[in-house]
Amino acid sequence: MFSINNILSKSIQDIHPQANEKQIAIIKDIQKLPDIWGDEERLIQVMMNLLINAIKFTPMEGKITIRALDDNDQVQISITDTGIGIPEDKLKTIFDRFYQVDGSSSRKYGVWDSDFPYARAL
Repeated sequence: MFSINNILSKSIQDIHPQANEKQIAIIKDIQKLPDIWGDEERLIQVMMNLLINAIKFTPMEGKITIRALDDNDQVQISITDTGIGIPEDKLKTIFDRFYQVDGSSSRKYGVWDSDFPYARAL
């Protein structure tokens, strides 16, 4: 059993220095969420991966919004940003293991892995 709110707070805290470097605003719209049973470390990895990508692909002075709500029998978490986005024709493959939409984007936007404690485990 663990707190999703604590995971979200800690993840946001961990990425805040990198967001500040790019002057990215972090908007939080997070309800009080129930504690859940699950793999806490895996959820941390997923959250960090999403937040790292949001920072990596959001331009200077952009915005990242984290929303979380308790919707009856499920918790919904969304992370949106003002970054470059994913082309519609690539959406079906984004969850394929080791798939990257465009390798040139990572070269253009840099690789942040060494700056994040969970990045190497992803």
